[in-house]
Amino acid sequence: MAVGRFQYNTAIAATMELVNALYLAREKLGATEPERRVFSSVMATVLTLLSPVAPHICAELWERLGHKGDVGAEPWPVWDEAALARDTVTIALQVNGKLRGTLQAPADADKAALEAAALADPAAQRPLAGLTVRTVVVVPGKRVNIVAS
Repeated sequence: MAVGRFQYNTAIAATMELVNALYLAREKLGATEPERRVFSSVMATVLTLLSPVAPHICAELWERLGHKGDVGAEPWPVWDEAALARDTVTIALQVNGKLRGTLQAPADADKAALEAAALADPAAQRPLAGLTVRTVVVVPGKRVNIVAS
């Protein structure tokens, strides 16, 4: 029977990335009550995630955030796929395979809409000057490549 390894260094590194992102976000956030509640909620999640690795400091920080009870008894955070849904995506704009810029497009944009947006973009029009568009290859959500000669 194979037993999985605990990789504490990976857990700590991922948590540190999250904490660093929180510091950057906090600099951008204002001091309104809703923003403070969001930050406090995220910090509570970080402490919940980190508590199996560093229980003593997490318990102390949990108490300082004003929570009652044991942080180790908190339910584990639940994955919410809908929270990752984006309204817009960044699409690479290529002309003859060379990156010429990017487009912001609705996440649900179809091929025709992406093609029209790419052809109208000034970043594509400059290298296309005097050329004939032969085909437009659209990979929804990723890139548009205009092939011209």
